[in-house]
Amino acid sequence: MYQIKFLKTLTLQRNPILPPKYKPKPKDPAYELTTTLSVTNDLGEQFYYGDVELTVQARYFIQNSPTAKHEVINITTIPWTRGKRSVDVKIPFSMRDAPAGGYVALHASVDPKAKMVDAMNYGKIPTETLIEETFEGLDTSFFKTCDDTSCGEIAGPWFLATMTNLLQVPKTIEELPLKGEYMAIREIQNVLLYEEMSGTIARHLWDAGVMVNCWDVDELANFMSLGDKQFTTSSKINILELGTGIGLVAVHLTKAMKRATVLATDLEDAEEICNQNINLNGVGKRVKFSELDWESPTSTGIKWDVIIITDCIYNPLYFEPLINVLKKESGPETHVVLAHKFREPYSESQFFPKIDKFFRLRKQRWSSREQKLIHMGLYTLK
Repeated sequence: MYQIKFLKTLTLQRNPILPPKYKPKPKDPAYELTTTLSVTNDLGEQFYYGDVELTVQARYFIQNSPTAKHEVINITTIPWTRGKRSVDVKIPFSMRDAPAGGYVALHASVDPKAKMVDAMNYGKIPTETLIEETFEGLDTSFFKTCDDTSCGEIAGPWFLATMTNLLQVPKTIEELPLKGEYMAIREIQNVLLYEEMSGTIARHLWDAGVMVNCWDVDELANFMSLGDKQFTTSSKINILELGTGIGLVAVHLTKAMKRATVLATDLEDAEEICNQNINLNGVGKRVKFSELDWESPTSTGIKWDVIIITDCIYNPLYFEPLINVLKKESGPETHVVLAHKFREPYSESQFFPKIDKFFRLRKQRWSSREQKLIHMGLYTLK
């Protein structure tokens, strides 16, 4: 899985091809939108080593909202070739195409039908040793994802599209240049999300959360079920999410399960952007954010049907605090869903013998693609 990322904020400027003192006509390409893109893994430290064509659209919105209707006023393709770390984007457009007072943005994606060459030659990821040593004795079937192309149901590498935040077109060209905010917007299946271009890890999109979002919702509800406690997408479920980040999983569960209520928790750094995404998706009545420090001696005091955690065991320093908070918040009938993308399998796999002392692994699913290996398990207290 790769993410298209903006490395620089969107800039709206006077098109440099126009003479300095020339007064442009409405049909002239007077404006130019510029930014810089990269294609990387979720943490941004591994660049896509291959060849693919990026499709970049200049979009015009009448209202200052990414959910508002828009029209594509210009479109271009930019080659990404192996060895690149970034590409510059420059798209011109006219005043006639984007009247003053409206808003413009750039959207970058990879056409699922585009020709691409992945030069990494990953081959089959050797999961057998990890399964045998860490998750022995359980079914090792793989995720059944949704049919939406944003969820990766395409051949070859999987690329997540992105869009800049919106920038208002000024009344006069003399007001240029203008710069946008350090925010990007993603749409993952039915969820719109703000994401920071820079900042802490709590304000970025992580791969295991994307996989949970893209899993078939009936399959997900069935995976959460066990014994007499069976869930469907219409069940009334009380869910606690630990380490929500920008809120993808919390928002998705609330949309997919119409009677579910979710408490999305993380440290203070995630509160603002998570609340933005809750409001952007209109689910504020059934999902709330609350700051939760895993090392706090107190608990929420709520009986949870499901506790869900995605991509939270990448640092061994958090193993014990996470297990402790799971013990505090879990009851005899609580189902704990833990999804994780393996980045450093040797160190991260040490988490599972620790959690096995207190929780029993009842189900598991795997996702294996390119350099990505994601495991999701269902646990209950011993």
